[in-house]
Amino acid sequence: TTITALKGINGDTITNPIEIANRLNNHFQSVFNKNEDDELPYFIKRTEAICKYSQITLDLVKNKLSNLSVDKTVGLNGVSAYVLKNCSDSFSIPLSAIFQKSLDSGCCPKVWKKANVTPLFKNGSRFDPGNYRPISLTSVVCKVMEKILRDTMVNHLVEHSLISKNQHGFVNKKACVTNLLESIDMMSKALSDKISMDVAFIDFSKAFDMVPHKRLIYKLEAYGFTGNLLNWIKSFLHQRFQRVVMGDYVSSWLEVFSGVPQGSVLGPILFIIFVNDISDIVNHPYKMYADDTKLLARLDHPLASQML
Repeated sequence: TTITALKGINGDTITNPIEIANRLNNHFQSVFNKNEDDELPYFIKRTEAICKYSQITLDLVKNKLSNLSVDKTVGLNGVSAYVLKNCSDSFSIPLSAIFQKSLDSGCCPKVWKKANVTPLFKNGSRFDPGNYRPISLTSVVCKVMEKILRDTMVNHLVEHSLISKNQHGFVNKKACVTNLLESIDMMSKALSDKISMDVAFIDFSKAFDMVPHKRLIYKLEAYGFTGNLLNWIKSFLHQRFQRVVMGDYVSSWLEVFSGVPQGSVLGPILFIIFVNDISDIVNHPYKMYADDTKLLARLDHPLASQML
């Protein structure tokens, strides 16, 4: 995104590219949840099944490398997906050893936790830093390991029916289309019964950025994630750093205090787990695609609309 001018913190106009990059990075950091409660609310255990990880095989790493999309942007370490894909036989040997060591120690390498952030314009005034979404460009090598762990996590969640049936984002065999079809089906039935229906669309502001890490880990434990897998995720989230990159201009590094990295592989599934228990408090039918939520209510009695 080419940004030639931006509103400064005091309302002035910034035109220096490095100052613009720093202004955006400071804004992105400002939405993070810096203060977490020491006392966590009670959260019921969702399963007795446990999910941990033991061995990352050479064949598994080779398969993931061979299936990389070559148009992925190069991350901070400069290693491209094109090179990894076309040299998968050679790279799979050292990478499988690195991944195994990282998992066994429950430690995500520091360089994997640094991200180049691209500011993506959403809508409204291009002069307002609040109208840009941070997209994290992380290590391609780390993403390969994330894919291996994500597959294990998704298999665990699906096998034990732990994901809400109302969630259509980043879930196997579901998408925006299935979300829409189920909603239309409910509306069609209401129309057939000659009953009106109210729909409320909810947008969780800065949802991915504000996920508190302690609560997320607490919920992961409740869903059966444990051992070296859970320890690795803790390390993956802890002490992350980001900088904004705009062409040849870069901002200073700033720490990421909360959230799941947008642009990462694990980010979406971690977010889905975090919001999965929304069904515990919502009494109306609802549909979700990641953080996009809509509530649907048949107006079949006088108070139905007010209850929504």
